[in-house]
Amino acid sequence: TQLSARVHGECTGIEQLKNVLEAMDEARTSNASTEVDFREIEYVYDAMIRYGVKISEEDKDNAYSLRTRWNTLMNDVRLVDTNLMTKKVGFRKQTQEDVRKFLLETKAKLADFRAQGPSRAGINLDEGSKLRNEW
Repeated sequence: TQLSARVHGECTGIEQLKNVLEAMDEARTSNASTEVDFREIEYVYDAMIRYGVKISEEDKDNAYSLRTRWNTLMNDVRLVDTNLMTKKVGFRKQTQEDVRKFLLETKAKLADFRAQGPSRAGINLDEGSKLRNEW
């Protein structure tokens, strides 16, 4: 299924990790409603069999294997979550480092703007207007 493919997706970058984590969350949050859907499907197929409605073996097998396939996916979600722990920690550290660098760059840019930008003290109007367009 598409959800299974997303859960088992590659995680070489933070965007890919985000996609896998979103798929895992989607599976977890839909688990209860999916279980109800399986019960309804199984109930309908049980009733059709009980009343002698002809159903192909393939359809019957597909209907009764849904729960097993879903349980396999949920087990895979737990396994993938465990296996991704080191990558999540690595990406978290990388993100923290990126934020730290961004803050330093932003502070440096702000200091530069205050020292040389159009709003610094003692600047004439024409030069300030020109600098405003540059910044």
